[in-house]
Amino acid sequence: MLLKSFRKNGVVCWSNSKNNSHLLACAAIQPNATGRYDLDLLSLDIIDKSKELPVVGNTSYDRPFRSLAWDCYGEKESTYPYGLIFGGMEDGTVTIWSAKDLFQKNRQETEGPLGLVYYE
Repeated sequence: MLLKSFRKNGVVCWSNSKNNSHLLACAAIQPNATGRYDLDLLSLDIIDKSKELPVVGNTSYDRPFRSLAWDCYGEKESTYPYGLIFGGMEDGTVTIWSAKDLFQKNRQETEGPLGLVYYE
């Protein structure tokens, strides 16, 4: 029996934190209506009876995602209480996002990732 679903053409990863293991991220590989690529944070709330996974945070970026990872780096020190999300972009760039910023702002566009790592 289907408990929950979220429809998006993208890549998915779970938070590896013990405190936030109910959260997952989904990053788009296809552009939205404005030509940007969404990064959504979702909550696996199985007590709620709706079939949709609720979006609890989001942003968009100007490049498509190809891979995604979520690490609890900085969680113990409270530097990044929800950890960091790493996006592998189509052009080979790795973007680094603060999950807390995405979770708390819950808006369509942020100033961008915390950092970019280029491979040349």
